[in-house]
Amino acid sequence: TRYKESNQIKADNNMFNKSEKQFYKKLKTSTRYEVTPPSKTDLTNFWKNMWSHESEHNYKAYWIEEEEQIHGDIKEQEDYILTEKELKQTIKQLPNWKGPGKDNIHNFWYKRFTILHKHLTA
Repeated sequence: TRYKESNQIKADNNMFNKSEKQFYKKLKTSTRYEVTPPSKTDLTNFWKNMWSHESEHNYKAYWIEEEEQIHGDIKEQEDYILTEKELKQTIKQLPNWKGPGKDNIHNFWYKRFTILHKHLTA
C-alpha cells in the first residue's frame, strides 16, 4: 500500500542519513525478486507483431506544430568535448564510496585508474 511504501521510504532515508554503511548492508541482504526472462519464442512473437504492421504517422498533427512554436527558438546544443584535465578536476571532487552509477564502478576506482581518463575523453 501507499502508506507502507511512504513509511519505508522515510525509514530508509533516516537509516541512510544515520549510517550509510548499515543502509547499503540492508540493501545487499534484503530479498531480491527473481524475474524470469521471456522465452525466445515470446520475444520473437512480440517484436514480429510490433514490426509487421505498417503504420502511418500524422506529421502535420496540431500538437507537433504547437510544440514547434513553443520550442522553436531553442538552439540545438553544440557538441562539447570534455578534456582530460576537466575530467580529472571533476573526478577529484567526487566522494570515493558513494553509491556507484549505472556502470557499478565507485568513484574511488576512477580516481586510481588514471589510465582510463584519456579513453573516457576520447
